[in-house]
Amino acid sequence: LGDSQIEQFMPAISSFASRNFLSLRGIWGNACAFPALEEVSGANQERSLSASCQIAQRKAEKKIRSIARKGDVVFIGSYLTAYFNNGSTQAARGTLQDATDAYLNRLTNLADALVAKGAKVVIYLNGPRFDGLEGAVDGFCFPQWYRPKLNPNCQISSKPYKKERMQKFSKLYKWTDGSQRFLWDGVDGKTCGEDSCQATHYKDEAH
Repeated sequence: LGDSQIEQFMPAISSFASRNFLSLRGIWGNACAFPALEEVSGANQERSLSASCQIAQRKAEKKIRSIARKGDVVFIGSYLTAYFNNGSTQAARGTLQDATDAYLNRLTNLADALVAKGAKVVIYLNGPRFDGLEGAVDGFCFPQWYRPKLNPNCQISSKPYKKERMQKFSKLYKWTDGSQRFLWDGVDGKTCGEDSCQATHYKDEAH
């Protein structure tokens, strides 16, 4: 459930499900967070806050609440670092951290309701965005013999990014229990090292 951040993993998850004789259902919308973001009116309203997005994700939430049962595994993933940054319309209500915390409370409350029904919930927190890679072809940041040096847009400094991310989404890290509540972190050793985060396995600026 979510937007393109979770949809990008559907081929891998679907392959695993098929090999293990598991059924799989996926519901997502591009640039459409799950659960639905609080609507913010105004001329700069984002597509993620459109009426159709709101309606679709609320229907999806109602559906998963009704059908979830023991043994299910529910993956939830949205582009949280984009929806909650200084350029987002979510910042229009109170402070940006207040808006982030309010959404994370709604997200984890939903997850806890599914856990109470016996399901396991995995929340995906997306990896970094690499500005400047918009429109780049898949593999643009892969090292090649004819391209020994990566384009500067293929990397960002990791320490300030990880520090800000940890502070903003600390509630998610504390929510996990390793039993039924899991955080699938898009920042791992393959993406972010000690000094830099690299887009060597990205297909565009955000996936």
